[in-house]
Amino acid sequence: MKRILIVYHSASGSTKLIIEIIKTRLEPFFKVDTIRVPINYDYSDLVNYDLLIFGFPTFYLKPSPSISEFIEKIPKLKMPKKAFVLTTLTFYAENCLRIFKTQLLKKI
Repeated sequence: MKRILIVYHSASGSTKLIIEIIKTRLEPFFKVDTIRVPINYDYSDLVNYDLLIFGFPTFYLKPSPSISEFIEKIPKLKMPKKAFVLTTLTFYAENCLRIFKTQLLKKI
């Protein structure tokens, strides 16, 4: 069974709620692990997943600091990974997704 890792940051709980719904919908078809952005993470574990999902709020028109820090700590992976990104926001995302894409493509 294919494995999915969902990494998320949620400030008010909105992003967490969406992540929980996505996880519920995926679980009949995939092995899904969900983690709130951790302080310490064994990044070597990322190779065990077929898909990475990142969820976070837009924070002052950018990805939240905690998800950005998580991405910056990922060592460059030898094999590309598929990823899905979702962001929640109050007004508009501005450059948030473009900034995150640039960060993520350097790593995966």
